[in-house]
Amino acid sequence: MIEDDARFEVSADVVATDFEGKDAVVLNLATKKYYTLNETATAIWSGIEDKLAVAGLVGLLVSRYEVAPEKAKASVIETLGRLEAQQLVRPCPDAA
Repeated sequence: MIEDDARFEVSADVVATDFEGKDAVVLNLATKKYYTLNETATAIWSGIEDKLAVAGLVGLLVSRYEVAPEKAKASVIETLGRLEAQQLVRPCPDAA
């Protein structure tokens, strides 16, 4: 289970470009695979780049979209799991 105070960071071999905050393309240079992020995942990605904890990512979604906190948290946890599985993000080393 990912805790509310957990923070993630973009993996070293990953670059991303967003398209006016709507969608993004993320490239893992190590695996040579690229991924397209939808608007919600792009918002989460920008929060990761801003070093927000999970609770901050949830707050970001709640403030941008008409979504209940519980649904926003589920989306954040699911997205973080997918990004981590593809080696696009990793838990911050200083996260306890």
